[in-house]
This record gives sequence, C-alpha cells and structure tokens, in this order.
Amino acid sequence: MPTGWRRDELAGGEIAFVDPSGLLGLRVKADAFAGADALEHWRTTEEEQTRRDNPGYERVRMTASTVHGRPAGYWEFTFDGKVRTFRAVEVAFADTAGTQYVVYFSAPDAEWDQHRPVFDTAVEGLRLPD
Repeated sequence: MPTGWRRDELAGGEIAFVDPSGLLGLRVKADAFAGADALEHWRTTEEEQTRRDNPGYERVRMTASTVHGRPAGYWEFTFDGKVRTFRAVEVAFADTAGTQYVVYFSAPDAEWDQHRPVFDTAVEGLRLPD
C-alpha cells in the first residue's frame, strides 16, 4: 500500500486500507466460495442495495473479466458522497480451492485516473495460495 495508508481489520476477515485524507479506500476479503456467480449476485442483490444506500448511484460497467487467469466479475459505478461524486470498482473471483477473493476500491470521480493504479496494483499483487 502507499505510504501513510491506515490498515483496519473489519468484521468477517475483511481488511480495509484508507489513505491519510480519508477519501481513498481499498478493501480486500477472502472467504469460502458459496458457488454463486459474482455477476449474478451483484445484479440480483448487491446492485439494488448499493442503489438504495448510495444516492446518485450509476452503473459504469458490470462485466465478466479474468483475474490471475481465473474467471472474474468486474463492477464499476459512481455515487454521490457528501461533497463530491465518487467512483468505485470491485472485482471478485474464486481460486481452485473454493476461496473467493474480492477487491473493492473507491476514490473521488474527478481524480479517478490519478488513483485507479492503486486498485490495479492491489489486484495484480494478490498472492494466491498454490
């Protein structure tokens, strides 16, 4: 993680990293994979919850992808914060042992191109068990 970011352990084994300004956030979680397709889960459950809980929600993209050679779901969206619009991206994929990995990142939309590499580096840097 970039220098100065705070690491917090959240419920359910999720790890959150927050930059010193409090505007950039990265969350990583690994847990038992229930066999649900990430895209289907997002479309049928999480998108409606996200729309309800985040004023101004707009889907940018939700598509199948590949991460570390494994099928993955990719979801990118914007939402209104208290003072500015944010953009978020989430990727989810499972390994061959049945563990699902989820990486989520959010940053101010106006600065997205500047901060997006934090997400890309985190996803690329995941070390999966053999």
